[in-house]
Amino acid sequence: MSLTLRFLEMEDEEAALRVWHAFQQTPFGFLTFYEEGMPWHEYLTMLADHREGRNLREGVVKHAMYAAVVDGVLVGRAGIRFELNEIMAFRYGHVGYGVVENHRRKGYATDILRQSLIILAEAGISPVLVTCLDDNVGSAKVIEKNGGKIEGLFTDKRGFLFRRYWVTL
Repeated sequence: MSLTLRFLEMEDEEAALRVWHAFQQTPFGFLTFYEEGMPWHEYLTMLADHREGRNLREGVVKHAMYAAVVDGVLVGRAGIRFELNEIMAFRYGHVGYGVVENHRRKGYATDILRQSLIILAEAGISPVLVTCLDDNVGSAKVIEKNGGKIEGLFTDKRGFLFRRYWVTL
């Protein structure tokens, strides 16, 4: 397994949209801020702007989305926030990650988070806040494998119980 985090490219459109559609049936998103029918080149331009902190919607912080690729196959993604506003600082933290269903339980989530933590460390961000729903045992294990120390259990505005972890780099 040689997982690489990289920015989405033009040739990723078909695979990324297929995964995006599959994730629509789950409580998690896959393509940050993608809207049905959006031209792919416009989406990539928007992501590039967000990485630079440009043209951000109200309430959105500087962030980057990375494709997680193994042997040319899109297996997941990471969303890395380089700044936190009040909502992100409470509920979502610095990193969000997801793995395509048929690629789960292969260690990819652990590696996605590990590489995301390296990116954040290189940006001078430590400690890093990572959260997961309380009943997402797999994600909790991924965070703990990457050195996450639980701060506690909290309830978000929708009534969901979630865990807050801190990883010191």
